[in-house]
Amino acid sequence: MADLKALQTEMSKQSADMGLNLTRVVMGNADSMVKMNVQFAEQTVELARRNMAALADLRDVNQVMTLYQGMVKALVESAMSYGSAVYDSNSKTAAHLTDVVEQGISGIAEHVTSAVDNIASQPGQTPDQMVDAMKNTAASARAAFSEMTQVARKVTRMADENVAAMAKAASDAIDTGLRH
Repeated sequence: MADLKALQTEMSKQSADMGLNLTRVVMGNADSMVKMNVQFAEQTVELARRNMAALADLRDVNQVMTLYQGMVKALVESAMSYGSAVYDSNSKTAAHLTDVVEQGISGIAEHVTSAVDNIASQPGQTPDQMVDAMKNTAASARAAFSEMTQVARKVTRMADENVAAMAKAASDAIDTGLRH
């Protein structure tokens, strides 16, 4: 019975630690997002100010077209850069969250296995089949979570590559459009 109480205590501690770590990661991302939003807003206001100043100095239609093309390019690049930064921040946060959960689950599984081994070492406490079943369940849960984590990371890498390819294609399209 003492082993089960110790296991409950350890699992509660592990769960609380995991919860605190998850909160830290999420709050860190929220802080980062606020800073990015403020920076993007400041850059957008500055860009608008510069464009208005440049608009006041225009003398002919060619200058208007050149300014317009430059404005469009700058706005699209700024929006893409912001979107990329947000995506990058969220991807890193997702990876950190996955790591925290993986470590937490692994720690809990280790405690369960240790408690089961301890209980099993005491004569007459638990049948061997139950011990084996509990060990297999813990090992299966850990393996399934590991596999799920690996798949999630692969999907994240593929998404990162797709976002980078789309950003390059959009940038190339803007450059091509400006040349024509």
